[in-house]
Amino acid sequence: MSIVARNVQHYVLVNLLEVSSETPKIRVKIINKWTLYKSRGGNSIELVLVDASVSTRLHASIENELVQKNKYLLNKGQALSINAFSLKEYGCEFRTSSFPYKLAILRTTRTKALTDISDDIPKIISLTLVRSKTENTK
Repeated sequence: MSIVARNVQHYVLVNLLEVSSETPKIRVKIINKWTLYKSRGGNSIELVLVDASVSTRLHASIENELVQKNKYLLNKGQALSINAFSLKEYGCEFRTSSFPYKLAILRTTRTKALTDISDDIPKIISLTLVRSKTENTK
């Protein structure tokens, strides 16, 4: 009889994420969602996520061709576990969070609905736009 060891991956707090992190796993809740229409074609779904543990907001983007795969999970208020995503520099003029990175959902990203996240996240979280660092240095 053989025993197979399962590699258990622990969740990382959003405020501790770095671009160099190797396939982190996060627990977040969707607090806002909209469609971004791009002039060069190909729309995307944009999300504002919040880490329930530390109330850190994070902007996420899902390209249109990947929406169908994750569509049933993309509801406002839905709690998610997200694994194997990419972090990109987030330096545009208008931002939904002060977190320096934007999360990109990839073909290999695994998302799973969660039911064990507390509803202690404030019902209304201000989405004040944050000016980019480059604009503040002018």
